[in-house]
Amino acid sequence: MSTLRLCLIATAFAIAAQLPSLARQATVGRIRGSLDKATGGATATQSKNAAASAPAAPQIDPAAVAKAQKARDAQASAIAAGQNQRNQKALVGADQRVVDFLKQRVEDGSAGAAFDLAKRHEEGKGVEEDATEARRLYKLSAERGNDEAKKWLEEHPEPKKETAKDGPKPAVK
Repeated sequence: MSTLRLCLIATAFAIAAQLPSLARQATVGRIRGSLDKATGGATATQSKNAAASAPAAPQIDPAAVAKAQKARDAQASAIAAGQNQRNQKALVGADQRVVDFLKQRVEDGSAGAAFDLAKRHEEGKGVEEDATEARRLYKLSAERGNDEAKKWLEEHPEPKKETAKDGPKPAVK
């Protein structure tokens, strides 16, 4: 019941308490009828009777709930797998477009593009992993003024190559 309705009923009972017994019952009945018409609600007695005659809540079968939940989970997994597959295909195409773009920028003289392409060759991202090509691109980027490439070359010195003088020593008998 709303607060306004309760206040109106309390006021009506307070007024009716001042009247003689028979008049009180008639007044209370008229007030309740007026309240019902005004608020579109039912009296407290009618509300109690309606609650008592309401049908019982249906019983929920836990096995049915578990089965429905498994079905929803399987459907969600299938949807996620399909989305992942589409995303992977899109990424392959995107990686190739990025590599093509970087190669074009390297040809145009970009130090940053040379560094980025070297990183991709080092990690094998979108291209074959190739340490020799990565080192060549890092050198090119450093020559063009890229500080990150210079730092990378300092941290990764070129391995020493064997020369004829430093070649394998003959076995001594």
